[in-house]
Amino acid sequence: MITTARGYHDTPKVYGYARVSTEKQDARIQRAEILKRFNEGDIPGEFSGTLADEGVSGWTKELHDRPHGKLLLSSLRKGDAVIITHPDRLGRNIFDGLAVIKYLFDRGIRIYIISMGGRLDLSDMSHLFLLNMLLLFAQWFSESLSGKMKESYAYRRDAGLPPCNNPRIWERKEWITGADGKKHFRLVNDERQCQLIREIYRRKEAGETYVAIARDFYRRGETTGKDKPWVKYIPRSACKRGKYVDIARVRKAYLTYQKLLENGEDLTTTPSAAACEALRSPEPEPAPAPDSAAPSETLLELDLSEYTEL
Repeated sequence: MITTARGYHDTPKVYGYARVSTEKQDARIQRAEILKRFNEGDIPGEFSGTLADEGVSGWTKELHDRPHGKLLLSSLRKGDAVIITHPDRLGRNIFDGLAVIKYLFDRGIRIYIISMGGRLDLSDMSHLFLLNMLLLFAQWFSESLSGKMKESYAYRRDAGLPPCNNPRIWERKEWITGADGKKHFRLVNDERQCQLIREIYRRKEAGETYVAIARDFYRRGETTGKDKPWVKYIPRSACKRGKYVDIARVRKAYLTYQKLLENGEDLTTTPSAAACEALRSPEPEPAPAPDSAAPSETLLELDLSEYTEL
């Protein structure tokens, strides 16, 4: 259920809201666009910063279920304003997006959508039409992309390939030049990463914690196949001091290796590298069929001694 705080601010507040679906994406571009829009000077109020949900899918989580989305709703008062880059930042499908926008609009909260050019006015039919079209397109694009990804995953699973072309935690990309003269890559095992994964599994089975292993890897300066630190320290929230060690990669390595062993496999027996190589290698041309009409290379030696010359 969507809820906002009651009351008023002495000075109207202006909040920005941004969202990206994966952790590999960055909300800095949306933050910059929101700040630039506020600095144009036609939005009354005091800018209170941009709240961003990073690595949160708008398709699976509604605004009030997201950490910063919930904080945004709890901070808004009547007369405040929200700036977003696109309407699908609030809701990925047309129903959720319209529900959130109508809720905010009915409670006197101004909404500025950069892709629509300015302040949203639901009483203007042109604004309402454009809003519906943008949300409908966002929903169509999301469903279309999801369907294509499922088809790709099914194909790669049937071919014995990893879910995507990205190397798994013990693999690295090796670039080769194919018969067509173009560069291709194949996935090969990285021996150093295999050693580290086996070490993690052995130490975890011996009773060590993820934190102890991660700290040891950090002190040793271990790196991944992409020359990035295996373990890093992440700052705590503003209300707490210090940093905490990120154990996500160590935990993933242990669970992945454990699952391989349960399936009777090992890091050296996984079929991904061979399957990727076979898939990308050109198929050999079939050998030409023998021509029955062609003369045989074996000459028959005939005994002509019994024949007399005519």
